Amino acid sequence: MAAIVILPFILYAVIMVVIRWIDVLRKPPYLSFTTMEYKNWKLRWDYKPTKDYEYYEIVKIRPVCHKCGCELTKISAGSYEGLYCPSCEDRWYELFDKYNAVRKVIENKIENRIFQA
Repeated sequence: MAAIVILPFILYAVIMVVIRWIDVLRKPPYLSFTTMEYKNWKLRWDYKPTKDYEYYEIVKIRPVCHKCGCELTKISAGSYEGLYCPSCEDRWYELFDKYNAVRKVIENKIENRIFQA
């Protein structure tokens, strides 16, 4: 008799877990939007789900090479600081420091659905 009473609760719990996993597996379309040009920079970033999988955070925004797409490396020699492409050896004579502005632009494009995946 107790099993008959407990069974609906177990069934309910299993259904809720399955529904949660379906939500997790159904990812929003903007997750394929991971590159864009900002001023004269080409940028790439990743997304990380929040702990409750409610939404995805933009993480690891980084400049990449216009020619080959390789992630740029910071270099400094004396008073010179800039960025360097380890793949094609192209150089930028400035540092990229507009991370907060870029994050806001990305979020705006996602909210307004004006991105190309």
